[in-house]
Amino acid sequence: MMLLLLAPLWLGAQNLVLNPGFEEILECPPADELSYSNPNGFLNEKVPYWNSYHGHPAIYLNYCGFHGSPPRSSHGGKGFVEILIINTNPPFYAREYIHGFLSEPMEADTLYFASFYLALSREQQNPKGIKDVAMHFSPTL
Repeated sequence: MMLLLLAPLWLGAQNLVLNPGFEEILECPPADELSYSNPNGFLNEKVPYWNSYHGHPAIYLNYCGFHGSPPRSSHGGKGFVEILIINTNPPFYAREYIHGFLSEPMEADTLYFASFYLALSREQQNPKGIKDVAMHFSPTL
């Protein structure tokens, strides 16, 4: 049992994702000003090493900006990003993507483990879900 607990130390496991939990921020986004028409809480403006592309920008949320309970909870820590997985309401067909940077390049013929956490929207009037969400690794933007 003790060998299993010490295995990560021998394997040299490390997290290559910079700012993986969205905890390092430039400033706390005020929750009462967040909307897609107000860029004050956009991911690109608040969180180092992360960007959003294609269509609507992703919104960054942090417990520090809420007075009372936030609308949803993060997986760990206090920061999280809200992205639009799919919008089927015409004329705004859209999908959002986020992009993070690694601390060093990945090496060929090396085994890596990658994971992320997703939570369904708490939209009450018209809840939606999506079956497939993926992660893509690329040497360039």
